[in-house]
Amino acid sequence: MKIGIDGTLLHGNYSGVEYSIHHLLNALVADDRENKYIIHVGANFQPDPTSPTNFEWKHTSFPATRRLRRIFWQQWQLPPQLLLDGVDVFHGPGYITPVHCPVPSVVTVYDVIALTHPELCSMGNRLHYRWMLPRVLRRATRAIVPSEAVRDDVLHLFPEITDRIRVVPLGIDGAFFDQPDTETLGRVRAKYHLPEHFILFLGNLERKKNLSLLVQAFSELKAASVIPHRLVLAGCLKTATEDLHKSIEDTAAGATIRLLDYVPGEDLPSLYQLADVFVLPSLVEGFGLPVLESMALGTPVVASNRGALPEIVADAGLLCDPEDRVSLTDALLRLITDEGLRDRLIEAGRIRARQFTWKTAARRVMAIYREAFDAGASNDKGRL
Repeated sequence: MKIGIDGTLLHGNYSGVEYSIHHLLNALVADDRENKYIIHVGANFQPDPTSPTNFEWKHTSFPATRRLRRIFWQQWQLPPQLLLDGVDVFHGPGYITPVHCPVPSVVTVYDVIALTHPELCSMGNRLHYRWMLPRVLRRATRAIVPSEAVRDDVLHLFPEITDRIRVVPLGIDGAFFDQPDTETLGRVRAKYHLPEHFILFLGNLERKKNLSLLVQAFSELKAASVIPHRLVLAGCLKTATEDLHKSIEDTAAGATIRLLDYVPGEDLPSLYQLADVFVLPSLVEGFGLPVLESMALGTPVVASNRGALPEIVADAGLLCDPEDRVSLTDALLRLITDEGLRDRLIEAGRIRARQFTWKTAARRVMAIYREAFDAGASNDKGRL
C-alpha cells in the first residue's frame, strides 16, 4: 500500500497531539518496510535524513504554525495531490482529514471536548472542531481513538460509526524507562531552579486541566500540614489562563508555586523523576500520557476520576474527584506522607507503564490502514 499521512502539525515545541504524531511516525519508520509512505510536513520541518527509502517527506509551502493556511491546504489542495501521488489510504493523525477525501481515510481523534465540553475550549478550537469533526468522522473509512472513554463519547454523538471506530492506546517513549543518572538530574535541577521537594503538573496550562482548583488544594495542604513541598506547573506559558494567574496571586501559598515554561523532551525524564508526586486533576482527558511517563520513572501519580484517566491509571495511582478540593488535597497528602502507599504505587506504576508502547500502537495502526484499504476496495467493487 501507499499511505499518505498529514504531519503538518509537527513543529519545534510538541504538546500532546504533536508529540503523539511524532512518536507514531518514528515507530512506523522503525518497523514498516512493506508499505510506502508519503508524509506531508510543514515548510520548516527537518525530517531525519536516515529515514528508510519507503518514506518520502513532502514539504508544504507554509510553516506548521499557520493554522488557517493549513486548513485551506487540507481541504482544497491535499485531495487532488493524493490522487496525483497514487495514495491508497490517507491518515489524518491530528483530528482532521479532507472532508471530501478521494481515497479511503483514517482519522485519529484524541477527544471530542469541543463537542462535549465546549466551555473548556478556546473559541478558535470550539468553532473549528464543532464544524469539522462531525463531517470528518461521518465520512472517515476508519476512526482511531486512544481510549474506551473517547470511544464512548464519540459513539454517543455519532452512533452510526460504531463499526468503523477502533481504540489504539498511545505509547510511551523508551527514554522514560531509562533512569537519568545523578549528573543529569543535578543539571536539570540547576537549569530550572527546582526545589528539593515538589509536586509536579506537566501539560498545557489550559482550562480543562483544572489548575485553579489544584492551586487551591495545594494552598490548603500547605496551611494544614508541615510539608516542605512546592508546586511546579510546567507547560507553555502562553496557554495559561487568567484564572490560573489570579488563583496563584490570591492564595497565601503563592510564593511556593512556580510556573515553568515549556520543557524540552530531553529534560522531561529528569523533571518527572525529581518530583515527589505527579498530579493531573483534569476535568476531562482523552488519554493522559504524562501520568504514564511519570509512572515509568517511578513517580507516583494523583489523577482525576474523569475521562480516560481511570482507564489509563487503573490501580496504579490515586484517583480523586476534580471538582472536590478536599478529595484532591487528601490524595496529595496521602502520597506525600504514606511511604508504604508510595512504594506500592511506584511498583504498580512501573508495571502499568510497560503495557503501553509505540511499537504496539504502530502495528495496530498499520492493521487499520489495511482495513481501510480493504473497505475502500470492497466499496469500489460494489459500485461496478
